[in-house]
Amino acid sequence: MEDRQRREVLDLLPAPLIGALIQNLEEDNRYLLGDLSLEQFRALLSLCSPERKFYWVTTALSFTDARANALPLLLPTRELVSILLTRAEFEEQIQAIADFPIEDQRLPVEVFVDPAQALVNLFGAEGMLRQFPIAEPTLAHFLQTILDYDADRYVDLIREGLRGQDYQESHPDEWEALTEEPILLDAIEPVVVLSDDAVPEQVLPLPDSPPLALVPVTASPLTRLAAGLPVALQQHLSEELQDLYIRQAIAEGGSFLLSDLEQVARSVEAYLLLGLQAESGGRPDREIAVLTARPLHKVSHSGARVVERVRQVALRLLPLREILGTAQRALVRSIVRPRFSLGEDGRPRLFLLPGGDLPEDAELPEVAALLHEVVMWAEVARLVGMERVGNALQHGASVESLLEELALAAVLYARVELGLVGSTDLERFGRRYQPEGETEPSTAARESLRRTLEAWAARETLDLNGLLKLFEPALGRLTLRAATR
Repeated sequence: MEDRQRREVLDLLPAPLIGALIQNLEEDNRYLLGDLSLEQFRALLSLCSPERKFYWVTTALSFTDARANALPLLLPTRELVSILLTRAEFEEQIQAIADFPIEDQRLPVEVFVDPAQALVNLFGAEGMLRQFPIAEPTLAHFLQTILDYDADRYVDLIREGLRGQDYQESHPDEWEALTEEPILLDAIEPVVVLSDDAVPEQVLPLPDSPPLALVPVTASPLTRLAAGLPVALQQHLSEELQDLYIRQAIAEGGSFLLSDLEQVARSVEAYLLLGLQAESGGRPDREIAVLTARPLHKVSHSGARVVERVRQVALRLLPLREILGTAQRALVRSIVRPRFSLGEDGRPRLFLLPGGDLPEDAELPEVAALLHEVVMWAEVARLVGMERVGNALQHGASVESLLEELALAAVLYARVELGLVGSTDLERFGRRYQPEGETEPSTAARESLRRTLEAWAARETLDLNGLLKLFEPALGRLTLRAATR
């Protein structure tokens, strides 16, 4: 195909399809970037997070082609800086330039008005990266290309980076809010169970989408569930599912690599299955009715609301990380930024970050139960003293060891306090409550613990069952320690 014809064809293709063609066969197809118009390149970038944009601008510079190489250089300076700041080394270079003692270089006073220009003039385009080195090859190549093509453009990038850094330093609270605070749903309304006499909602046409399926709709749990629907409705669900895949891929940063798309597909279907379960009231026999009556994007929103209810609890726990153990912190962080997939049985599962004895993933009810234990521990820590718990954890204690100490105090002294038990109390506990050779808690020990927790829960308005789930395993560990002394 001639160059002109190839460019005309590419102008007709949707940006997600172009991204998929290049990413999945990069060595063969990256050269297509040289045939893209600037408008098409910007359309591709508009689908991407700043991190993913860095892939595209560096790929455009990874081979010799004047048209491809020009694309990144035609982007606005502010956009280029936002892309570059996703690389820690560029941020470090900005800081190094800001800290450079230019006043020691015996330069005219007027250069201090524009230190970025002064440093480029001082070291030259060929010397800037020697003075302020970059170890990451793709980033170094990108910056050196800008220096070689247009050193003034590099100066503009540094100026913009320094302005952003000055603003961040002079507005620390605002910057923290912009970068750290979570994006929440406007209102977390309860999911309404579909009524038996619900009328199917009007089927609206889908927006324009790639003419080829980027993610094949195969034998997923959702498509198997829809197999009993009329063919026309099956076709519409397949198209709507494809649209959700693409939208989610864009929302997660704009990668169209096949392995990334497959993970996106599993995540989309996990939310849909959660929504189906919620809207059907947990009745599998009603799920077909939901699929018939409700658009998939609304079912997906219902799934998101189910997850968001759990996430809101995790968000309130996030500031309390100093009183949480390793596994508890990992659990909370996993829920705050949830990543769902499908298990081997086709059921939705949340990926869990490594920490303590956490599994790799878990179903949402199990996650919610684990989170409830963290909530109960936070309540316990609040009542026995947050600062005291935090200090103990900093000095080598664990949440488990603190619970054992509190359980021992509850059994022996009928009080839930830290610092109450002494060095001989474990031995006294064994003599009093544990028959020789037994490694399970005795009935007397369990009853003593329960009486103390019942009185404490009533006084402080706590969930007794939640307390027992925390303290009974601690009593079991205490018993085993006493038996092996």
